[in-house]
Amino acid sequence: EQHRHHRAEDDLLAACHDRVEVRDDARKNMVYPGLYFLVAWGLNVVDAAVDAHLSSFEVSDNLLFGVKPAIDMGSRTAGLSLVLRTK
Repeated sequence: EQHRHHRAEDDLLAACHDRVEVRDDARKNMVYPGLYFLVAWGLNVVDAAVDAHLSSFEVSDNLLFGVKPAIDMGSRTAGLSLVLRTK
């Protein structure tokens, strides 16, 4: 009788623990999409602000932009350089 009573208590505690885990998982699943939405919205606002700020920026035909290989002799490493030139 006592052994059965302890087993019932253990089962009840396990069921409560499972409910707590399910509740915590549900809360996480509700919070993360909201955070992702806020981050995406914030990036959209920043993109719109930068786009509005640069809308009047004039790019002349005399401006050249390119990529060329580069070697740093001091550290003996190779990489790429971004080159911005005027004609």
